[in-house]
Amino acid sequence: MKNVPFIETLAIVDKVGNEEKIDYKDNTKRESYFYSNTLRNVNKGCEILEKMNINWNRPDDMLAEMLKTDQHMKKIKMDLLKQEQKIKAVELKKQKYVEKKFTKKIQVEKKKLRKQETKKNLREIENWKKSDHKNSASIEESFDKYFSENSKKSDLNKNKKVSKHISKTNNFEITKNTNKPSKQGGGKGRKGGKRK
Repeated sequence: MKNVPFIETLAIVDKVGNEEKIDYKDNTKRESYFYSNTLRNVNKGCEILEKMNINWNRPDDMLAEMLKTDQHMKKIKMDLLKQEQKIKAVELKKQKYVEKKFTKKIQVEKKKLRKQETKKNLREIENWKKSDHKNSASIEESFDKYFSENSKKSDLNKNKKVSKHISKTNNFEITKNTNKPSKQGGGKGRKGGKRK
């Protein structure tokens, strides 16, 4: 090594010093010893290069080369983009699942409301048949009149309700002429007809 010129090796061998006095278990002291020795030897190497008239420092306006090539950085960028796309896909899948669940719940609620509305309408039609509104005017007029009156009543009842769901109880009970026998059966006999 001694016969090889310094410029070929750039190796500086430090003298044996106080390393035996340093407690190797103490991380801070050990690291500071390495740092101070390295700094001292680097400065020594710079002095040797200056004596040999060799420029060891880059000019201030020179850009340093990247440690990693552009091709390598493109690969890293592509990997990061792929990871981002995967995360977005997972988030989108979660969101769709939640939306699907919510939509299904809404559809079930709509079906319930439709069934309840149908039952309510059938009940109202039955009540209208039993009432004497159909005798007072033409069927169409009395039907419209009856339902317009009852829709106002039902709107008032809906405003009073606290619950969002439509109750299953009948809100449209008609007490007029309940004792009056219907025209179809007359209320006599098993089948509602007159006894012979």
